[in-house]
Parts: sequence; structure tokens; C-alpha cells
Amino acid sequence: KVMPGLLKETLSSLSPVQTHPEPAQEEKPLPDMHTLTIQNLKPEGEEEVKPISEEEWVKVVKKDLKGSLKAIPVQKASLSSGTATLRFLSKDDLTKAEQILTNKYKVTPKSEEQKKLDPKLTISNLDHEITTMDQLRKELLEENKYIKDLVDGS
Repeated sequence: KVMPGLLKETLSSLSPVQTHPEPAQEEKPLPDMHTLTIQNLKPEGEEEVKPISEEEWVKVVKKDLKGSLKAIPVQKASLSSGTATLRFLSKDDLTKAEQILTNKYKVTPKSEEQKKLDPKLTISNLDHEITTMDQLRKELLEENKYIKDLVDGS
């Protein structure tokens, strides 16, 4: 069996290769994500909030939001589990939308940093008998011409 973390260790031991010589650039942080969740208001005398149905979303709520938020750019609007979610490009747009919709709906604003996702790597047809980093490195270089070219080019 392959030891846990062996692939990660091997790949991290390979020297990074820069395919295009470019001037040093600072990595730009991802923009913040501004979302507003919308639920129906709780009717007087009832204990639970009625979730927004798919039909109600299409026929009533979506049209109401388009009219109410005509001057505010909405990046994305969706419905999931009876709750609508609106995404905005700026905190200012989020705040304006919250103020406009507070009288009609229960709204919850949220601004957070976007998480940077690392890509997944799947390598198939590797020998299951590999137990060392050198064996894994050799197998990777034999299996993938592009990885071999990157390593040889550095």
C-alpha cells in the first residue's frame, strides 16, 4: 500500500517550474463575498416561518426582488431549502438591499472572505506496490510525459 501523504510529499519535493518568465507579481487576495439570505416573515399568530416554495420564488419573490432592487446590481440569485440567497459585488450594495427588503422579508446579511480552493489531482494506473518517495517519483515521471518535461526543464 502507498504510505499516507507520500504523493503529497513527493510532489512538494519537486522544484516549482515557471513556464513563462514574468515579473514578480504579488498574489491578489480574492474579493469578499457578500450574500443576503431572504426568508418570508413569520405571520402573526403562527409559530413557524413558511418557507419560500419553488412556485412562489418564480412567480412572486423573484419579480418582487427585481422591482425592489432595480438600481442595485445582483450578481446571483438562487433558492434552496425555502430560503433565497442573493449575492452582491460590494458591501455597499448588500447594505442597500438589506435596507430595502427588511420591511417585506426576514433578511440576514453576511460578508466573508472567499476561500481559495486547491485543485484536486487524480493520478491513475500507479503501481500499488510503491512504498518510497523515490519509487513514487520514478513512477510519476514514467506515467506522465508532461510532468517529466516540467521536471527535466527546471
